This record gives sequence, C-alpha cells and structure tokens, in this order.
Amino acid sequence: MLSHWKAQTGHAAIHARFLKTLARRLIARKDVFRVLLGPGYAGHDNHFHFDMAPFRMVEMYDGGQPLVPPPASVSSGDAAAAQDVAR
Repeated sequence: MLSHWKAQTGHAAIHARFLKTLARRLIARKDVFRVLLGPGYAGHDNHFHFDMAPFRMVEMYDGGQPLVPPPASVSSGDAAAAQDVAR
C-alpha cells in the first residue's frame, strides 16, 4: 500500500487507481462497512481498516484531500463501474 497509494506512473499507478476505486466504492456503500480508515489517517498509511461498527466513520485521504465516493451512477455496480477499474 505504501508504494502504491500515491503512485502516478508505471504499474504502481494502476494499483493506486484500483485501490482508490475500491475505497471510493466502499465509501459509497454504507451497507457494507460502517468504518473505513486508510491512508492519511494516523497509523493507517500502509493498510485499510474496515469495520461493521454501529457508527459511521470514514477517514481516507488522497493528496491531503478526503477521498469521496464516485458519482451515484458509478457506485451502482453497473458495466460503467467495471470499465472504470479497467482503465
């Protein structure tokens, strides 16, 4: 995770895009995990932390900015969403 999250070139950039797409989609799906911690949150730069807590807490950052879910049409799991990961 450390060598991929911020990558912008090469194979690591493909991994970065995958990790961020995965994180954004999980953030959008409030029925899957309630707590999502990752890069930018203390102690979580090298891994994700997903939890089914009774409260909602999302702390993941990309370039100092909070990671946000994709537009609703992409988070629905349709064919366009699959193409987003393939790019």
